[in-house]
Amino acid sequence: MGRLGLLSLDGLTADCRIGHGLSGLVTVECEWVADLSQACVVTLAPICQSLSGEFQVSYQALEGEGVVENEVLVDPEADDPPEPLPREGIDLGELVVQELAVSLDPYPRSEGAELPGRYRQSEGEGETNPFAALKVLKSKQ
Repeated sequence: MGRLGLLSLDGLTADCRIGHGLSGLVTVECEWVADLSQACVVTLAPICQSLSGEFQVSYQALEGEGVVENEVLVDPEADDPPEPLPREGIDLGELVVQELAVSLDPYPRSEGAELPGRYRQSEGEGETNPFAALKVLKSKQ
């Protein structure tokens, strides 16, 4: 729970299937469901939620010394290339936790929670931008 910043993790189940393909290709398909609570970023009140997801990861067994090519071609439309198959094996639990981590709301907020007035921007402050200070410096020249 500390690793993910959760107040509680009431349940986490995963159904993973491992398949073997040609040329040492190993695929992992997984569906997961989690019941958890996070702290509201405004009130720190617990927010209970259920999350679910699915993912697929491919691994390729490396032959010989496991030499990896230096050149990598990236096609954003194509499937991810297989990762090298770890010598110690595939940690299914770690795969599920990583998927849960990227599915969490980074700034959970309770319904109706608002910042106290002293922390909100006033009307004129909303117009400032990072370059406003530079503009003032330029006008002094």
